[in-house]
Amino acid sequence: MSCDVATSTYPQMITLVMTTYDTQRTVPLHELYKCTSQFHYYCSTRLNIKNNSWHDIAVNAGAITAVVDLSFIVVGATTSLILLYLFCFVVPPSNRLRLWGMLMSFVDIVYLMVVGVYYYSYVHGLPWFGVYRMKNWITDHTSCKFVSLFKDALVTARADLVLIMIFHLREQKSLKNETVHGKLFYCHPIFGIMLLSTLQSLPAWIVSGMWISDGHVTCKPDPQWHEEYHDFYKAHSFLFTNGFIQMTFILILLVPFWTKWRRNMAVLTFLRSRRYFDTAVDKILHNIEMQMETFHSNQTIVLSEVTSFCIARFFYLVSDIFNKDALFVSLLSEGNFKNTIRQMSHGLLHLPIIMEHVSINLEFVIWYHYCPDIRAFFARLMGTKLEVEEVYKVGSKQAEYSMDPQTLNLMLKHLTWIKRVLMRKHRVRSKHLRDADADALRALVEKLNPETKPPQEQPQPEKTKAQAS
Repeated sequence: MSCDVATSTYPQMITLVMTTYDTQRTVPLHELYKCTSQFHYYCSTRLNIKNNSWHDIAVNAGAITAVVDLSFIVVGATTSLILLYLFCFVVPPSNRLRLWGMLMSFVDIVYLMVVGVYYYSYVHGLPWFGVYRMKNWITDHTSCKFVSLFKDALVTARADLVLIMIFHLREQKSLKNETVHGKLFYCHPIFGIMLLSTLQSLPAWIVSGMWISDGHVTCKPDPQWHEEYHDFYKAHSFLFTNGFIQMTFILILLVPFWTKWRRNMAVLTFLRSRRYFDTAVDKILHNIEMQMETFHSNQTIVLSEVTSFCIARFFYLVSDIFNKDALFVSLLSEGNFKNTIRQMSHGLLHLPIIMEHVSINLEFVIWYHYCPDIRAFFARLMGTKLEVEEVYKVGSKQAEYSMDPQTLNLMLKHLTWIKRVLMRKHRVRSKHLRDADADALRALVEKLNPETKPPQEQPQPEKTKAQAS
């Protein structure tokens, strides 16, 4: 019996296989492997293993992946579409994360539609619902190569986008958050990420091809290529396509980014605990606090999104180590119990795909929780009022105060006092706090009155003897 009888529903197929198949027959590894690469629930019943617990794991894992993943795809695509609308019409252009949020939402929508629905639904989605459809990309050789390239490019683009985003935001030296760039600036990262992800996915175009696998036409790495090409494609997919190299650099960049986040959190903790009066110094400190709130919210959004992405992609990489889809040629050896167990749990290895989709769903929660403009939009939509402390945090409605030379002089003296108190309360190192004070002062001067500079003492002329007498 071959695997091409995939038109029956799952219970009927189990009964048919168990009654007609000789359980004493040993399935060769190459036949077993090719079969499980298409319909895991059907071929797992053909395995000659006495321990049924592994069979149950494979069957249940495939069912969970098929049913649960569909809901996450629908919710993730909907929330990403809402975020894309908010970034275009609600979040002000002064927010530096607006561009990266738009790019991430757009890539997530295309990723869920192409990789989640169009590709994986044929493998572990539709067959579990008793539906069998011919894959559209196996109609000809060119379509197979194009879809393989497009799928790998989208997986790579998500990792590249996170890496470029955190590298760009790490270079932000001050609290200034009002830079508005032209349309050409927004096109550079788009074309750069598209070109980079396409170049990194070219091996999928070269190696992929159409061939017959146990009565099924499949689009996989073609076995006509030498084993070395399959080894290279597997290593390249692990390092670049699935994002091991990108994750390594992301974790390296997260260390100084997290240190800067903790430093700003210490300054904000002190500023929030102050009592403000109607004085020039208190107004200045209040303005600094509002700017640092927006800056700190952006940092928190980046840390939360990058952390969720790294956790999901880490499990994806771990499953990729045990998943040998690319190495068809090297696995055509004699079968053993270890390889059979690996094939039995093949459905379990698809569970990290769900974690990737869950991380996409979390992006909406993160933006809603930490972006005041989005919270204000939904508050107006539902007819509720924000609290007082929520209103002044909205970046687009920050108050501005004029500054004269006397106020600047007073502020310079006051910042020294802030530094001394902060070092006593939070034990912040002097170098870090000095940078924070300089950033706050520079941002305040540029935002409120760019042409105003700290006053310089003018040399007084020497008095003559007659004036002295």
